[in-house]
Amino acid sequence: MGWLSATMAEIAGLFVEDGSLALSLIVWTALAAATIRLGLPGRLTGVIFTLGCLLILLENVRRGAERHARGRLKHRSHPRRDASKAN
Repeated sequence: MGWLSATMAEIAGLFVEDGSLALSLIVWTALAAATIRLGLPGRLTGVIFTLGCLLILLENVRRGAERHARGRLKHRSHPRRDASKAN
């Protein structure tokens, strides 16, 4: 049961930590709902909605990877001493 609560906390953390992801998904959902009102076929609306969600997720992952890479570069500016050379 601990793994379930940890997983749920991680998922919740995605939305709390990155508000732009949550906002993008909310806006995209509203736009997809508007396409239903325009009378587009349900399957087309579903495809548009799914592709949009995937693109939003990919963009969010890309930004996260950039943040992670920048963080690693900051840590590399102070290289660690090699333990094998210390002896």
